[in-house]
Amino acid sequence: MFCPRCDGTGTIRGVQSLALSILRLVEEEAAKDSTSLVQAILPVPVATFLLNEKRKIIAAIEKRQNTLLVIIPNPYMETPNYEIKRLRKSESLETESYKVPKQPELGNCNKQSKKQTL
Repeated sequence: MFCPRCDGTGTIRGVQSLALSILRLVEEEAAKDSTSLVQAILPVPVATFLLNEKRKIIAAIEKRQNTLLVIIPNPYMETPNYEIKRLRKSESLETESYKVPKQPELGNCNKQSKKQTL
């Protein structure tokens, strides 16, 4: 049986390291053709770090790529888990950002994983 947080590796990246890695992924998604919005659903400490410590970099990416970046803190998610969604100009958001974090069902508490939805 593997640890649900580290997948059996025995190590978990720190908040700053994970946040900077996610920031690079978000910028890569924003640079793709026809991207209108990139949504990053993150554990609260990672989202807080990005929103408070890297606000200028996020604004610069938005301006340079002409893309909206939405950072959503999820209190039910633990590091190193995250989710990145890219919306094209022809797509629209399914729900408001404050409604995105949902409490996991009891049987699925530790089944959230790193994923990148394109």
